[in-house]
Amino acid sequence: MISLALDYDADTDWLGISFGRHDGLTREFALNDHITIVTDVTLSKVVSLAFSEYVRMLLVSETEFTNLRDEDPEVVQDLLHLLSVPPASRLLDLTDPEMLIARVCAPPLDTIMDDSGDYNPPW
Repeated sequence: MISLALDYDADTDWLGISFGRHDGLTREFALNDHITIVTDVTLSKVVSLAFSEYVRMLLVSETEFTNLRDEDPEVVQDLLHLLSVPPASRLLDLTDPEMLIARVCAPPLDTIMDDSGDYNPPW
């Protein structure tokens, strides 16, 4: 079973989500001023996502990954792939990958927790 850790600070409207345990080296990418992704070194697994101004991000129709414009195109393609599959795709909907545009989503809690209160990932 994959572990999930959610950390939300209402005062700063910051949400951090960690997916499973990872003891190896990681890479961090700021997608824009509000979204950061941490992956394993090989860009094959999302370790965590962080959102600043999370509630505000839910209210806008889209956000652009402006910081990826300066990244190596192969790295961008690997990141877009990771963002297009679970678990990241539960939180970000890539509405126009070529233009680096996405929408921040809020997955229903019942898709994260089962009736017993245990984590039951839909991905």
